[in-house]
Amino acid sequence: MATKKQSPRKSKKDSTESTETNNSTVKAVGLFDHVNQIKGIQNPKYFETLSEADKKSFTHVMILKFLSMDRNNLDSLSYIGKYQDSIPSSNFYTLLINAVQRTNQFHKYIKAGKNRFSDEFYQLLAKWFECSSSEAEEYSEILSQTDVGLNEMVNICKAYGLTDKEVEKLMANED
Repeated sequence: MATKKQSPRKSKKDSTESTETNNSTVKAVGLFDHVNQIKGIQNPKYFETLSEADKKSFTHVMILKFLSMDRNNLDSLSYIGKYQDSIPSSNFYTLLINAVQRTNQFHKYIKAGKNRFSDEFYQLLAKWFECSSSEAEEYSEILSQTDVGLNEMVNICKAYGLTDKEVEKLMANED
């Protein structure tokens, strides 16, 4: 009995490997690569090795934004931030590697929170408490933690002649 010889089949993985080697592309350096260089590697010659396209992704504001998530660096970064527009990028990089502590720790990015209530509601509270709107936001956060506080906020709105539907609309934040 003759046995059939089967030709070896190429798997999908084998075929993609060959195309990847044929198409060698250079990945552009991004914002997180810059941040990693500043926080972890701190190579003094790094900025000189960047191409013109890579230098365009070196934005001072965004780099400072991500570096400031580490509270240990806030004081020095806030001072540097005042002069970021007048410092050339190469000098800015050198300044940052000297100011930022070398660490590989991850610091979670803190997003700005969405207001729980509408802007009109905060203006109403600010008028009632005779304070700024930012203080009124803080008051509303404190008051909204209890049922008594929520009832107090409703009563404040009603004191200004608003109906139940209007109060509901203000406290729903439908902006």
